[in-house]
Amino acid sequence: MVKLADQTLKFGATPKAPLKECRLQRHLDCIAWANTVTEHLPYLPTERLNEFLKRCYQTELNAYDAVGSVRQAQTASIRIAKRRARKVGADEPQVRTFMLRVIQGALQTFA
Repeated sequence: MVKLADQTLKFGATPKAPLKECRLQRHLDCIAWANTVTEHLPYLPTERLNEFLKRCYQTELNAYDAVGSVRQAQTASIRIAKRRARKVGADEPQVRTFMLRVIQGALQTFA
């Protein structure tokens, strides 16, 4: 639990816009490392794990937004939404339906 709190705090302390001097891959490697550390921890409280994952997703989006291209940030947003849907138990047909609704909602917003 202490390790999970430590990793969650690290992402909470990450600036909203990562330093431009840092490579995108470095940010992604840090996120992957933290996920690897936490997935091997026993007895993770669901609420704490969800907070950690939320911060990981936000940090990943911030990294793409700050040091990646617009296209990379858009692709990351879609990938993260799919990953989150799977994490809460959606199967592939449900993920596809969810993503279709997201896209339809976006198209209606900008129509």
